[in-house]
Amino acid sequence: MEEHGREPQTEHALSADDMISVDGAPPVVRPRPPTLTSVPALLSTFQNEWDAVVLETFALKQQYEQVRRELSQALYQNDAACRVVARLVRERDEARAALAALNVQVSASAEVQQKPNRADQMDVDGTPEPNGGDHKDQKDQDHGELSAEDTYYERAAETSRVLSAMRMKRETPAGLVTPEAWKTAREAQT
Repeated sequence: MEEHGREPQTEHALSADDMISVDGAPPVVRPRPPTLTSVPALLSTFQNEWDAVVLETFALKQQYEQVRRELSQALYQNDAACRVVARLVRERDEARAALAALNVQVSASAEVQQKPNRADQMDVDGTPEPNGGDHKDQKDQDHGELSAEDTYYERAAETSRVLSAMRMKRETPAGLVTPEAWKTAREAQT
């Protein structure tokens, strides 16, 4: 430009304002060398991928075993709860049957012990009782039934306390697997 003042190819006139400064040494990012061009590089890459897959499989197996243990514990607790519920339902049914039998006994004994009607008896003081004198006998009969029911309920409560105490003192069966044995258990077959 200082010598000719023209652009060399097109022969157009140039001034200093038309020129753009260009940095001749910009920072250059060097490309990575191709790593998969040789057999050793390929083997190294495959080994790294294999290690990653093996580690992931190991982690998945650990998670699987943990979930399996949790599921086993939950199933064991569910089975135990079902057995307790079945036993309690059976005890309830037995208690209801015993109560029904006791009610039948009480009503039968009340009929046997029923006193003769007071209307047939002689009136001593000259004033007959209302309802033909049956009111007191009915009251005594009701009181007898309540005391028999109270006795039954007291006996049932006492039996419940004894059975609860026995359940608390019950020892685990000899053949039951201990928690330590479960920790070291291995899967025999899938």
